[in-house]
Amino acid sequence: MRTLAVDLHSHSGYAGGVGQISFRNIAQTMHWKGIDVFGTGDCLYPPRTEELKSQLSESALGLFSLPDSNKHFLLQTEVIFTTRIPQYSHKIVAHHIILFPNFHSISQMGKLMDKWKQKKYDWKTVHCNGIATGTGRQIACNTSDKFFTGNHSRACDDT
Repeated sequence: MRTLAVDLHSHSGYAGGVGQISFRNIAQTMHWKGIDVFGTGDCLYPPRTEELKSQLSESALGLFSLPDSNKHFLLQTEVIFTTRIPQYSHKIVAHHIILFPNFHSISQMGKLMDKWKQKKYDWKTVHCNGIATGTGRQIACNTSDKFFTGNHSRACDDT
């Protein structure tokens, strides 16, 4: 069995503080660092989705690559669920990474976010206010074939 080195939590140049970097430069850095699979970041943001479609081709089931490259990318975004729990003074914030096997599943998730009436105001990460994390995970996982995992969770003050 082959071991893979993966980095599945990234953000694109559309996220604040990240800067623009080309997939060619990312692939070169992956080579230097020994990374085989890298998360694309922010794939739910429509301009990012179009960028991914125009630059990457499916190279293996659920993996994408640049032409003439043996480095693979996985369609990925971060979603933040924020909710209140009765008798708890702080809201709960849970960050989740969602890995998508194809562009169709990204479209399905966008429709789900619309159904939840979630604001897509900056798309650095998608904020799902008032949706219990467990419920959001269950609905998202049942919507299409995607992998949904916890990233980091925390309780935060209202201030």
